Amino acid sequence: MIGRQLFSRHWLAAFAGVALLALAGFAPAHAAQLDPARMSADTIRALEQRLTDAGCYKGAIDGKTGEALDAAIKACPDQRPILRIETGMHTAPIHRIGVDAACSLLATASDDKTVRLWSLPDGRLKRVVRLPIGEGDAGKVFATALSPDGRWLAAGGWDAAYDTTGKHSLTIVDLSSGAVRRVGAFENVINEIAFSADGRRVAVGLGGNNGVRVLDSATGDELHADRDYGARVYGLAFAPDGGLIASSDDGQLRRYGPDLKLTAKRGAPDGKDPYGVAIDPAGRRAAVGYYEEIPVSILDAKTLAPLARAQTEGLGAGDLSSVAWSRDGGTLVAGGQAKEVFASGWRRILRRFDASGRRRGEDIAAGPNSIFDIQPCGEGFVFATAEPSFGLVSAQGVAKGLQGRRSPNMRGKLGPALTLSRDAASVRFGLDLGEAKAVLFDLAAASLADSPNAAPSLAPAKVDGLPVTDWENKPTPKFHGKPLALEDYETPRALAVRPGGSGFVLATDWWVRTYGAKGNALWTHPGPGVAWGVDFSADGDIVVVAYGDGTIRWLRWSDGQELLALFVEPQSRKWVAWTPSGYYMASAGGEDLIGWHVNRGWTQEADFFPASQFRADYNRPDIVRLVLQTKDEAEAVRRANATAKREIPAKPIGAALPPVVTITSPADGSRFSSDSVEIGYTLRSPSGLPVDKLDVLADGVPVPATGFERTSAGEAKGRVVASLPRKDGMRPSR
Repeated sequence: MIGRQLFSRHWLAAFAGVALLALAGFAPAHAAQLDPARMSADTIRALEQRLTDAGCYKGAIDGKTGEALDAAIKACPDQRPILRIETGMHTAPIHRIGVDAACSLLATASDDKTVRLWSLPDGRLKRVVRLPIGEGDAGKVFATALSPDGRWLAAGGWDAAYDTTGKHSLTIVDLSSGAVRRVGAFENVINEIAFSADGRRVAVGLGGNNGVRVLDSATGDELHADRDYGARVYGLAFAPDGGLIASSDDGQLRRYGPDLKLTAKRGAPDGKDPYGVAIDPAGRRAAVGYYEEIPVSILDAKTLAPLARAQTEGLGAGDLSSVAWSRDGGTLVAGGQAKEVFASGWRRILRRFDASGRRRGEDIAAGPNSIFDIQPCGEGFVFATAEPSFGLVSAQGVAKGLQGRRSPNMRGKLGPALTLSRDAASVRFGLDLGEAKAVLFDLAAASLADSPNAAPSLAPAKVDGLPVTDWENKPTPKFHGKPLALEDYETPRALAVRPGGSGFVLATDWWVRTYGAKGNALWTHPGPGVAWGVDFSADGDIVVVAYGDGTIRWLRWSDGQELLALFVEPQSRKWVAWTPSGYYMASAGGEDLIGWHVNRGWTQEADFFPASQFRADYNRPDIVRLVLQTKDEAEAVRRANATAKREIPAKPIGAALPPVVTITSPADGSRFSSDSVEIGYTLRSPSGLPVDKLDVLADGVPVPATGFERTSAGEAKGRVVASLPRKDGMRPSR
């Protein structure tokens, strides 16, 4: 007899993550430019299907070009598959977080263009929300918030639609139904988002001098707009009664009443750049932190009159820019760039105060990188950092990290921290700050090994030979004493002089900038993160850059074209190297560190396909090994295919995307009492291909399943019965 049992939520979460993998018999290849005139009929037909599903195309799915197709391409997000890194954690700083009132769900927003949802208090990844993205900054998520009941997720930043519409919108996702809405049309990026205590209103703080908007959460209607701002808005906080306080780089604090009318406007009392804002649960006190300044101000939440200045003595440089009140209002916590020395080294700190600003307890070590956001959570707090990482702080002041960096720390890749072989096919670099935890990647041998000692055959960047000065972390680099033009707030991080002194490269926060021997600007190349290190091959034809997203990338000196990229997961030492079109070679298990992000419609979450789903055509070490020799990917493909006698051209990826399957039942927390379970699912074939097979996996292991029927429909639903394996402690006893 099989006894009925309620399985633990941990097991059910794993069960709810059972993967349904549908196979359609495809031959993917590199992404094609979306020029229908250059596409085959099959590729056009697949594109028409995807644009139809996205709501942008109303014409016939006939594989033919035409004005309707051209218009649909312009109306929809970029439909080209975009290769992304996926480690299960953010690969770029976490700017903002949101937490529900029950402290059971956390949302994190990052420059890596994803929003991630995590369960609390265990910090387990529940879901990745992928909104439309594009090239460069398009799709970076600067802000997020959760409604108090956890139903709505709001996210915004640099909208991918900006290039075509000139406006930025707020995205609201109904986490119960999956419905996605875009609301508002704003003149600049969204830096901050806040929900009211009842969840009925959502406020956004904008970049530039565009101020604040307040929207109805359910309808998206604009309830209030204040454009009378002199600079960016980075702080927003609702009071329990519906009032709102905003902080701006113009130095002003503004308070709006429950009717959203401006009731108070004051200069911030203790600094030039007020940043984070928080209001206590009683609605009586507000706290303000400052960018690059240590003070924390405590104000009257209705009049903005100063009440106290928190005890921040003993802290040197840095700031306590992020602030939050505990749920009982008895504790104020602040953190930012301020740091102290602990047994583990320098760490950014969280400092606690009572309601009057008196210091409470010892400072708390939060991590090595700046604290970007803090929110109340249960009796304590949750915080996030630029590392990226996040964790919890208990009411007793004990910090617990929940998730941390899973990508190399590319800061400080100067001198011996980044060295190359003459042909640039071998690179030694630190997986941690500077040269720490150094490894050697050998492209020819397809190997990665620890390298604690410098290799004499590898050379660091040359930084002399041309009159380039003031280039290391200074805002105004010079050539022959004259400033080199950079963008506002752009800072150079590394320099490499080309062999023979025929030019040089500046690696900066946003660009790789190249110059001739006389300081004349050549080309610039946008990167996936801050460029922390740069070096040249011996012949000067290849530029190698260490980026903040954890990648090493090889660029062609003549024009900046990327040739190759490498990513190493520090904990496992798994790695993958790939060309711009996605041909890759990888260590065991490394191929799924990358995958393809494929946009759908503006109000649809994007798809993501791990590289392993394209293994037959993409796993091409022969191409990867050749690309640095040919300095041209197309030529490397031609030579490799000729040697391997591969004559059949592969289809573009967008023409052969795998089906997407979603489990609809059983629900998380369900009970069952047999060795099998019935699974309901929905199925979508993005490229319109027939689906021949469906596999069920439990904890990554295939299990027998019956009931699937082949389908040629673009969308379908059905049920299968899966036989589940025994698992100690998780199976009912007989």
